Amino acid sequence: MAREIRNIASAGIAGIAGLVLAGALAPAPAFAATSAPADDKPQENTSRFGPGPGSPLDCEECLEKNLERYLDALLQKDPDKYHKMFKGEKGEPGTPGGPAGPEGPQGPEGKQGPEGKQGPEGKQGPEGQEGPEGKQGPKATTEEVATAVGDSMYTRTSIVKKVPAQQEAGATARCDDGDKATGGGVWTSGNPQMYVNGSRPSADLQTWEGSAYDITTNEHTMQAYVICIKQ
Repeated sequence: MAREIRNIASAGIAGIAGLVLAGALAPAPAFAATSAPADDKPQENTSRFGPGPGSPLDCEECLEKNLERYLDALLQKDPDKYHKMFKGEKGEPGTPGGPAGPEGPQGPEGKQGPEGKQGPEGKQGPEGQEGPEGKQGPKATTEEVATAVGDSMYTRTSIVKKVPAQQEAGATARCDDGDKATGGGVWTSGNPQMYVNGSRPSADLQTWEGSAYDITTNEHTMQAYVICIKQ
């Protein structure tokens, strides 16, 4: 602390020294006058401000020492207050830190988080390519088949007709010439995925006509059959 005070005093803070000395040293002349003897011989100055033939201000070393002691007393009395008065100049900025260190190792893999909420339904994708052609089905019957029912009656079926998906197809079963149809009907391979749209005899009772509609997306088959009576 004494070194700090000496630096301030040696820097020539004339304003502070003048204010300090004005208050601290003002009583010195009166003290010297009351202490002087009656004769006219010069007397040695024995005041607390140091030796000197005249005023204490004539001694530069004494001035510095007394200023140091005064300022030291102020700093001891209230350091927070008086240290602000003697704040030094701002120092030069420090040197920057060293280079960055090497990259650390990768930490362990974290735990799997909770399952997220289901997202919104996506848009319909483009239509897929047409699939390969399916295997060939069984060969269709190309001839009408007759089955005897007793001595005077028989049944006969038509050829098998293909019914494409979501389309209609028809078939006709015939009696032999001169015989008459007494009944008949329609058989389908896709029941109940096919509707029978028609089942009736012809006007001359020689045939039985039938038709069916496929409501699915797959191909099916149908046949008509007739019950004939011999004439």
